Amino acid sequence: MAVRLRRKMRRLYKLLVGSHKAAADKIYTTRTKVLGGYLLAVDPASVSLGYALFHTGVLVKSGSIQAKGDIGKRLAKLTTELKKQVEGVEIDVLAIEFLRGGVGHNYLIWSAGAVVSSILADHVVEVHSQSWKKLAGAHHKKSDENDAIAIGRFVVELCKETE
Repeated sequence: MAVRLRRKMRRLYKLLVGSHKAAADKIYTTRTKVLGGYLLAVDPASVSLGYALFHTGVLVKSGSIQAKGDIGKRLAKLTTELKKQVEGVEIDVLAIEFLRGGVGHNYLIWSAGAVVSSILADHVVEVHSQSWKKLAGAHHKKSDENDAIAIGRFVVELCKETE
């Protein structure tokens, strides 16, 4: 399967995925859910976070959420507000930026964990920043919301390529 998969995904693998093939393979396994259901992409942070909701591969809602106070209160507010934004929607796939391996500050990692545990999606995939940033390109304007949209678009484009 891996050889056939990589042939189908040749363009994005060469251009975007680089050494992150295992993460791309996991995204590939969720393609029917991404293109046929709800995908929530999140750019985690401990003071604010960005989110982008896609339905059948189309962006339907995005925004950012800010919180103040100590870390516990901030994470509680961020996740509570995020759940309100997707209330009534059953999230099939949660895409979140990859933060492990010393890349992120501890609070960023806590934020990602809080989001994953509060959303309860059927599938959780991680997207490496190097991958989605290549797709976003030089015109990308950095913000929590725009980063979340770019993470979601990367997942959607990778899944479309494999149809």
